[in-house]
Parts: sequence; C-alpha cells; structure tokens
Amino acid sequence: MTANEAFSHHIDILFEQNPVAARKIVRAIKDRCGISSPVYSNWRRGITKIKKLQRNEITQILGINIFTNVTD
Repeated sequence: MTANEAFSHHIDILFEQNPVAARKIVRAIKDRCGISSPVYSNWRRGITKIKKLQRNEITQILGINIFTNVTD
C-alpha cells in the first residue's frame, strides 16, 4: 500500500464514522501541511505524493501513524 492509499483509506473511514469531525480534520491537514484543496484531492487520488514532512504533520493531527506499512 502506498502512502496515498493509506491516507485515502483512513479519510474514508473518518467520513463514515463522523463526517463533521472528518471535515475538521481535513481542514487541519490542509492548513498545517500548507496545501490547497486541489492538492488534497490529488493526494486522495494518488496523483501527488505525500512528502515525509507532511506525513509527520498528518500523524500528529490524527494521533496515529497510518504510514507505518507503506511502500514508496
């Protein structure tokens, strides 16, 4: 699994569980990673790679490391 696949899968789960909280998390990810909505969309679709520093920010926001078993 790639980092983008792990990210997209986790975001999907968050939206299934609690859409309001998921939107807040997505907003925090965009703000802290300094990305636009199109870049976020590209992350979800696997078009733009998620850089290691951005993965660290995402891990801090989520409180878990979803990138432990990814292959790049």
